[in-house]
Formats: sequence, C-alpha cells, structure tokens
Amino acid sequence: MTTDTELAPRRTTVLQIREADLGHLEVDHMRLLYADLYDLDFVPTRIQVGEREFVYQRSFPVRGHGAIMPPYIRSLIDEGRVPLVVERNERYYVYVH
Repeated sequence: MTTDTELAPRRTTVLQIREADLGHLEVDHMRLLYADLYDLDFVPTRIQVGEREFVYQRSFPVRGHGAIMPPYIRSLIDEGRVPLVVERNERYYVYVH
C-alpha cells in the first residue's frame, strides 16, 4: 500500500491498495470487499483499487453495527454501487465505487 497526497485548495488523500491485499467481510449474508487498515495513522477520503476509485461515505462502530450497517449497505448495492469496508480503530468505514 502506498499513499499519494494531493495539495490543492483543500487536501485530499488517496490510498492505493492492491486488489490482492483485499479480503472479504461477511455482513448479514453479504460478502463485501474488505481492508484491514487498523494500524494506518489516518482515514483516507478516497481509496484506489486498480482502476476503481472508492469514495468515503460514512462509518459505523464495529460493536453494534449489525442493526444499522446491513440496510445501509443493501441500499448502496440496490443503487448499483460497489461498497468497500475498511476496519480501523474499532470502526467500519464504508467507501463506494
């Protein structure tokens, strides 16, 4: 994984992740793209995986996500979007392509 930071009128951080470094997270019978970034010292706003760019949407606590995260993920999938879930510091961060 490498980072590429752009300096513009506002700062945007893009994290590069190789597709081979992704795993899967089972959430309410859904198999989601997953990255464990527990030790990363920042939360990126965008993640680049190959040719696909994922943009941050929202986060959920790891403990207690079961009631609120699955319906949110389903709504993204129903819209034709591809979710990527990142785990960091006891939170799940949801990005979409």
